[in-house]
Amino acid sequence: MHPDWQQILKQNPPQETATIPSEAALMPLSSWRVLSVEGADAASLLQNICTNDVNALAVDQAQLNSLCNPKGRVIAIFWLLRHTAGYQLILPHSVSDLLLKRLTMYKLRSDVTMSENNKHFILATIHNALGHDHQLQPLQGMQTDIGYCLRLPGAISRTLCLTEITQATMLSQNHPWVDEINWQRIDIESGIPFIFSETIEKFTPQQINLDLLEAVSFNKGCYPGQEIVARLHYLGSPNRRLFSASAATALLPEIGSKILLENKSAVGHIVQTQRIESSVKLLLSIKLSSKDQALFLSDNTELTDLSSLVSE
Repeated sequence: MHPDWQQILKQNPPQETATIPSEAALMPLSSWRVLSVEGADAASLLQNICTNDVNALAVDQAQLNSLCNPKGRVIAIFWLLRHTAGYQLILPHSVSDLLLKRLTMYKLRSDVTMSENNKHFILATIHNALGHDHQLQPLQGMQTDIGYCLRLPGAISRTLCLTEITQATMLSQNHPWVDEINWQRIDIESGIPFIFSETIEKFTPQQINLDLLEAVSFNKGCYPGQEIVARLHYLGSPNRRLFSASAATALLPEIGSKILLENKSAVGHIVQTQRIESSVKLLLSIKLSSKDQALFLSDNTELTDLSSLVSE
């Protein structure tokens, strides 16, 4: 974490909450990072390696996107934002270094500059906390007086803001701040998965619904793992999908840990997890053949409220 962030959070510690706040609030996303990809060949590079159609983005538009390995396993998921000067990738810190390394590996002799953006700080707003949400459509961004704001889709109104230290300091003094675990709570409630260090290369895009979330294009052409992902789309059907569930447990299960049947056979893995009130809410990638059976965490806690996130 940037030392200036540490100072801000020390002076104005975010409030811990048991649920997603129902009123306007800000969340400092200190565990998220911004990667910048710029240069004359930035668009073609990203188009050739990402699962989504980068060329379809207009300036000030964004999309959910991902990078796979040659076997079609997801390395990272990120919000990809196009600016006039290039692109920004916004994602969890635990996979940002690996993603930057992979991007650099594909660069070769392209006219592309890649770096972690240390100039901006990532703030999240919910419920129109800064008064800009109503001006933006989902996946649209704009420059504002506090920085660049990007409206994200979902039932809960939320915006990503890339702001500088002076604006962040002012906002921390004049607005209520809540803990960033609420960001993951909203992702879980919205059925939007992300990859963390524990789940790198564990899932195919279809196993975590990236195709249904419009994070995969089947018309754009080749990218690493494209043949495997496309074959599953056109010639078969996924045997796993993303589900949400609850668990009455005092311990927060580890991301990437197994989901078990009563006979202890593994049928899936935890994609994301966070506590909401007295229970734990989870996103799971599980075998479709097991969705009607009793499912358990590794500590024998039985899952409840299993719900499909497939809308096809």
